[in-house]
Amino acid sequence: MEPNTPEIHLPVAAGKKNWIAACVLSAILLLCGMVLGGVITFKYMSSRIMEEGPRQERTPERIVEKLRGELGLDDTQAAAILEVFTRGHETLEAIRLKVDPEVEQEMETIRVEVEQYLNSGQKEKWNKRVQEMRERHRPRAGHLKHGGGPVEHGMREEGQ
Repeated sequence: MEPNTPEIHLPVAAGKKNWIAACVLSAILLLCGMVLGGVITFKYMSSRIMEEGPRQERTPERIVEKLRGELGLDDTQAAAILEVFTRGHETLEAIRLKVDPEVEQEMETIRVEVEQYLNSGQKEKWNKRVQEMRERHRPRAGHLKHGGGPVEHGMREEGQ
């Protein structure tokens, strides 16, 4: 080295600290991005499901059409199986009509019990959530599906 050239000393520890800090910061940003992406995806998918509503109705005709494709049923088999599903559909609907008031009563008991632990703002959100759940999961008369129309006082509305 020349005697007139000043020596430059780079602190080694400071370089390592900067590298470690950069790695930690990168990991935190990555984690935050993953969490934020997950939350946004969950919210988006939840809203899409709510907008689209329930799955298609499970009528005997739809069931038999699906079985026709899956099992390769001929017309005679499909007609006979449709009769079986139609009878079963009617029987299950009659059972559902009998138990619905009991299910509604239990849901209301749960709603009231939970409500006693909530403040007024939480109660409002809770009751809205319970109502949405009831609307989504309540079957309509004549259809073995969830997500049907309203039921008032345990009785189904006509024409649904």
